Amino acid sequence: MSTSRKTAILQWTTIGSLLLVVVGIPATQAVHELSTTGRAHIVSLYTHAPTKENLHGWDLQARDNSIFGSSIRPRVLQWQYDLFGDMGPKAIEGRNGWLFYRPDVDYLARPGFQDERFYLGSFDTTIAGKRENLRNPLVAIRDVHRQLAARGIRLVVVPVPGKPTIYPEKLAGFEVGIKHSPTLDLIDSLQASGIGVVDLVRPLRASKLGAKTDLYLRRDTHWSPAGLAVAAEIIARKLLDFPEIASRRDSRRYVARDTLIERWGDICEMSALPRRRGIWKTESVHASRVFDSTGSPYADSDSGAILWLGDSYSRIYQTDAPKAAGIIAQVALRTGQPIASVVNDGGASTVVRRKLLQKPGVFRHAKVVVWEFVERDIRFGADGWALEKLPR
Repeated sequence: MSTSRKTAILQWTTIGSLLLVVVGIPATQAVHELSTTGRAHIVSLYTHAPTKENLHGWDLQARDNSIFGSSIRPRVLQWQYDLFGDMGPKAIEGRNGWLFYRPDVDYLARPGFQDERFYLGSFDTTIAGKRENLRNPLVAIRDVHRQLAARGIRLVVVPVPGKPTIYPEKLAGFEVGIKHSPTLDLIDSLQASGIGVVDLVRPLRASKLGAKTDLYLRRDTHWSPAGLAVAAEIIARKLLDFPEIASRRDSRRYVARDTLIERWGDICEMSALPRRRGIWKTESVHASRVFDSTGSPYADSDSGAILWLGDSYSRIYQTDAPKAAGIIAQVALRTGQPIASVVNDGGASTVVRRKLLQKPGVFRHAKVVVWEFVERDIRFGADGWALEKLPR
């Protein structure tokens, strides 16, 4: 075979392979979508305004819907883990079987909110004649405090430390330089501003030294019932310092009963590894369920003097297994009174305040608002730290 013929074959093979990728794969995807949904996703590219948000959303949906990606991606993820221990963009494998949520680690490793680098890419705005940056959590927290104070309602802020803040020694190679949590700076700033705040960082760090069980789940982003109990005790003491809460305490209203549950770690699930169920197991933990005097599991009350705003740290064990054993029920047990609550997974910085608009009546009886959010939301909170009007 002549050299020119070999060159021609190579050229046409390259062109054919390129066409297969550029045309064949999208065409196959379009035929699949037409046969299953009756509409090819590519059509929506031309039926919406070409804004940055629409194009980004289209790209994400195209990636999620890809039949080739859904077939190849899991295998690649598993190979990455088997060969290099890489758990992907959301998870980090630590020591002795501990797993960590990557944003929890990134929050500690990156500059805190008091560092100018925290605000790169953002813009200041003018509020009441002052330049403010809405990435700064203090701006929104002070605004909420002002709105509540105008109604005679107290605010208690509860930043929950992430697992790497309490157990940095369980990370593999990441613990250097992240022993100080910027959350402590937020706590100190709120105290200096006269805003009620609960410091859970120092007590949880101190409690882990003598604890018989881990204060956080090893393969989950959240605390264990043991860590939750430490937090509930501290928060309840803070609330009972207020006469309007202490006067409503009924020490016989609730009782607690221990139960054993199995927890499958959410970080295991985030890894999306095909063999994740074979690599990791569930964790057995003892939870404390709260019951009222009639024997019914704890239930919220919209007429509660305590209004609780929170995220998944307020949901775990509360509305999922075993139920009525989460931080809200534990604080209700210790304060002897039901609590009103609005909870949104991952949205305690702003989204949960917007959800309040759907329950305007909760402020009618509120004397204290507890605002719980996990510390990583200081940097990564959904919708940031927007200023929102509280419902009337």
